[in-house]
Amino acid sequence: MRSLIIGTAGHIDHGKTTLVHSLTGVLLDQSPEEQERGITINLGFTEWQCNETTSFFFVDVPGHERLIRTMISGATGLDAVVFCISASDSVMPQTIEHLHILDLLGINQGIIAITMCDLADEDDLELIHEEIEELVQGTFLEGAPVVQTSAKTPFGQDVLMQALLNLNGRTPTTQESRLPFRLPVDRCFTQKGFGTVVTGTSQGGTLKVGATVQIFPQNLHSRIRDIQHGHTQQDTVDGGLRVAFNLSGVSTSDIPRGSIIAQSGAFIMTQMVDITYTALPNAPEIQNGTRIRLLFGASEALGKCVIVNSETKPSLTFLQIRLDSPHLICKGDRCIIRWETPLITLGGGVVLDPYAPKIRNKNR
Repeated sequence: MRSLIIGTAGHIDHGKTTLVHSLTGVLLDQSPEEQERGITINLGFTEWQCNETTSFFFVDVPGHERLIRTMISGATGLDAVVFCISASDSVMPQTIEHLHILDLLGINQGIIAITMCDLADEDDLELIHEEIEELVQGTFLEGAPVVQTSAKTPFGQDVLMQALLNLNGRTPTTQESRLPFRLPVDRCFTQKGFGTVVTGTSQGGTLKVGATVQIFPQNLHSRIRDIQHGHTQQDTVDGGLRVAFNLSGVSTSDIPRGSIIAQSGAFIMTQMVDITYTALPNAPEIQNGTRIRLLFGASEALGKCVIVNSETKPSLTFLQIRLDSPHLICKGDRCIIRWETPLITLGGGVVLDPYAPKIRNKNR
């Protein structure tokens, strides 16, 4: 069975959750606050087996500007994205920010869904197509299929499903496949009859039921009682899958979102990280000593930046991030950088050295 992790992304109220509902029959906005306000606040997850050989795990992310951290935790580890743009609004601020973040996170394939097409005429749709073409130029969505949809009519569902089936499966990088197992936690809850359950998108190697795991950054230990992938129990789990662990000896209060479940004894935390840095267009310039929020996986860490000059690669910007407290982050991890306050996305990068020696910049 081929399985892909598909994320939704786009501006608030652009039909992400409704589109998933129309495809799968599952309404992901389940909390009373989400239903009362009519917006997505938490990450939503559902599995959809569309035929005998392929299943999709949908990760529905919020579109509100104040929920970017939640969006990033859901977007990390995706195989592809369905990028939603409303026919009634066209390109909006979070449309642009979400696209930039997905690009920085290394997502390399997707589908553009123009939603709510029942609310637009042919002239409107022609203009939206032109705006989308300009928006995605130079990004991973350049040349991606553009599908017109409506959840109310509905139409476009068959075309969208075929576009999903045409997506490629995920190929882990060599660096990622060599690392021990990690599970960035994006949900933790109590399930009646089982106890503490965590979910996330797995990374790295293999882990078995009964294994002892280490929980970062709390440095707690637990044992895996049960592993579930989709609706089936598994004896082992590999990287690149949506999984749930039933853990013993810990409570939900011990494991907030952003914790990392890892192979016991395989990792050491760090506070000094070297990264390559790509600034977003028109983003404020980072200075030496700039206070930032580093977002990686489902985690967030505070720290400050030091600009590192490179004589061999002057066209690239390198930063050393000095974190306020120890965290688990690995070579090759993608990260997003935001100002500590106000919460503005500045850019992102790739971790070059997670255990970097302290660099003294001569130009400081």
